[in-house]
Amino acid sequence: MASSSTIIVGAGGIGAGTPFELGSLLQIVQVNPPFASNSLAFERTQVATKVITFGTGDTSASWPLPNTFTERVQIVGGLITDTGATGGVQHDNVIVGRGATAFQGVNARNVVIGTSASSPNNAAAVENVIIGFNNALTQGVGSCVWIGTNISMGVNFPATVIAIGNLISLNNAASGPVIGQACTVQGAGAAYGNQISTSAVNNWVVVGRASQANADGATVLGDNTRGDHANTVTIGRNARSLVANGLVIGGLNVGIRTVLIGDGDTLSGYPGLTYRHTNADPAIANDPAGTVTITASRGVGNSGGVAAGSLLLQTGTIVGAGNALQAAATRLAILPTTALAAAPILSFLGYTDGAAAAALPAIINAPLARQPIAYIPVQTLAGQGWIPVF
Repeated sequence: MASSSTIIVGAGGIGAGTPFELGSLLQIVQVNPPFASNSLAFERTQVATKVITFGTGDTSASWPLPNTFTERVQIVGGLITDTGATGGVQHDNVIVGRGATAFQGVNARNVVIGTSASSPNNAAAVENVIIGFNNALTQGVGSCVWIGTNISMGVNFPATVIAIGNLISLNNAASGPVIGQACTVQGAGAAYGNQISTSAVNNWVVVGRASQANADGATVLGDNTRGDHANTVTIGRNARSLVANGLVIGGLNVGIRTVLIGDGDTLSGYPGLTYRHTNADPAIANDPAGTVTITASRGVGNSGGVAAGSLLLQTGTIVGAGNALQAAATRLAILPTTALAAAPILSFLGYTDGAAAAALPAIINAPLARQPIAYIPVQTLAGQGWIPVF
């Protein structure tokens, strides 16, 4: 305890109050004569580091020693920073950092942390969370969450948006969320990645690097992938959408050769898969069904052999009992047309010929006046049958 003798500082002096501890930042009690007493702040040496502790007024209770905290300022019981009050009501802003700014109005409730971070002095700019260096919310927008560095908005913003990352530019009512690096985003959508860009369109989703959405409703997934047509799904490195309402999977240098849909490569007791398309609407009388078109790969000019660009249907080949997976064999092939055949060529392969042992006389009204060259087996409700081929 300090000496209780009077310290002469002028007429009346200052007396030492109780308690009055060394290290306490001085508080003058307003009595006559005034007394020196403890404040809530203490300066002390802690693990060879001088610190100032703000607490309850009792150093042993507010921040017990010893401990290893070396931060210069320690606050027990919480901290309030604000831009002031208007009409007797607090702004309730939290402002930390050199050059940080926020709307100074009643119940603004902005959190702005970081050097040059800003939420403008605009009545609409309320309840924003802006954290990071040079994150500049420059127009009257509320309820934004920006975390990172160098996040900025264009002159045609404004919209509520969640942005997390670095060097993100937002314009034309970009509404996010946007998570990434060096992204330039416009319109309403969701972006995650690096160097993503979008046009001033809406309802897009972009995930990847250097990928783009340039039409309404574009979903883009991949590296350097682009959705340039409305309501498309484009997946794969370097992939590009082809037409509106289209699906593209795979792109340049991706090299997809096998597509598996189901429950992995193998599964015991696999129940199978139904592949179907959208049906007509039963609520509409006589609503027609849609046509399903399957197009095989097409060649150029007269390139390729007779089977190039075919559609093949394969099934397993049943063999003796055992654990070996059945071999796939082509049962039906639809071949491309040739100069001699204008119509598609249908080829049945991998079947057991049902021809009789002895040939009969030629059937003269057949496409070719001869006996059938083969019989294709079919199963009917009446049993096994064969289709003659001439």
